[in-house]
Amino acid sequence: MDAAGLVRAARDRSGLTQQDLADRAGVSRATVAMIETGSRSPSLGVLDGLMAAAGLQLHVELEPLDQDVRRLLGEVADGPAPAERVAELWSAFRGLADAAHRVEGLAAAALLGLPVPVPVCEIAFADTPETFAWLAEGLIGSGPRTGSGPGSGASPGPGSGARFWLRLPWEDRPLFLVESEARLREILDECDEGWFWLTYIFDEVRARFVPADDVGRHVTVLTERGSIPVQPMHEISCDDPRAERMLRVARAELEGSPRLEGGSRLAGDPEDGRQAPTRYPPR
Repeated sequence: MDAAGLVRAARDRSGLTQQDLADRAGVSRATVAMIETGSRSPSLGVLDGLMAAAGLQLHVELEPLDQDVRRLLGEVADGPAPAERVAELWSAFRGLADAAHRVEGLAAAALLGLPVPVPVCEIAFADTPETFAWLAEGLIGSGPRTGSGPGSGASPGPGSGARFWLRLPWEDRPLFLVESEARLREILDECDEGWFWLTYIFDEVRARFVPADDVGRHVTVLTERGSIPVQPMHEISCDDPRAERMLRVARAELEGSPRLEGGSRLAGDPEDGRQAPTRYPPR
């Protein structure tokens, strides 16, 4: 467990808020928050002080590098397959296969065989008039009828024409109607780094528009729910330092696996940037 995990675990175990822990340790709440998110690495003295403030003490043992991450990956591998949930979520959004897109981030890594937790499924759409029109068609004028939105207890039937709803990052509830393509473009331009949410009943995916060439570089993963275009392994990265560390270790583990011998998931891409289709679950 890294410093961020230690501080979070200690605070949870002692039932303290970040402010409580900060007051007891003589540091600012912002310091505790930054340590817990991994954006700041505490000195051993600061970490020891935070543990003491939580009524605990450090007990240090040496273990192989990244062994904590390997344990976590092992727990994920022994549980329900994240790739199955990603494929289920992908198939829940009706008509998605008709749009130029690819699954990205940890969701892509899971579909490619890495045993990583997937907190959110990320989808990149090709920024083309056709794909934008496809998204607009699923939103404009086809929002749920009164009382049929998420949380209402009613599902949009075939007559409603609704594929999904748009939720903005700063909103708790989705928009039920987008008036025009122009208005949709204005709304998406306001989103931080272009990210927005698509909602269908109780499922959500995080989405954005990217250059069409980016979407064109993909691996096709064959699942029981359809053929899913996926971001190539070597392009996958994460903003979260802990997630990036898990991704790095899982890659190294998979690269050393016998499964990669002769026509593997991580075999080099052909010159056009695509790989031959792979299948999940592996036979």
